[in-house]
Amino acid sequence: SNTWNETVGIVLTASRYKRNQVTNNIESSYELGPDGELWPTEADYRVYYLDRTNNAFSGRLDVRPSETQEFFVSSTYVEFNDDEQRNQYVFDLGGASGFQQGSNTPTQGTLQNVSMNGLLGPGTYRNSTWTTMAGGESQFGGWGLNYRGSFTRTSSSTELPLMRPQQSDPSLTAEYD
Repeated sequence: SNTWNETVGIVLTASRYKRNQVTNNIESSYELGPDGELWPTEADYRVYYLDRTNNAFSGRLDVRPSETQEFFVSSTYVEFNDDEQRNQYVFDLGGASGFQQGSNTPTQGTLQNVSMNGLLGPGTYRNSTWTTMAGGESQFGGWGLNYRGSFTRTSSSTELPLMRPQQSDPSLTAEYD
């Protein structure tokens, strides 16, 4: 920021935040078995790889040509960008051979003929906001006048192309513990 002769002032700012993130998420479904205990029927594994960026820029110009006149213009631009790779694998445990049979228990066992469905694909998110305001204050004798005008533009886009489905024949063996 800077001022000149108490007549003109300016301030400029900028910021950037970038991070890479990996999110692991496991969601399971259960059903009540004949023994009254909860048995796992589905295991849903999700892994997301994210590159996230936030950028912001702003500025303000103030002009005071006289003791009775002040003018300003200020503007701010903010954007959020997110690029991700989604990987999801869902295992059908309830439809497998050996479910709720033999030595299997709700917390430990081996299942045959487990089927798996998966989704693999990218995702892109773009959001931005730009706002500008101009105005001033003027004195005319005993009268004062304050005025403002603003403009805002926002943008939001999401691109989630068709995910590539992956499906296995029900021939997997799963051990759970």
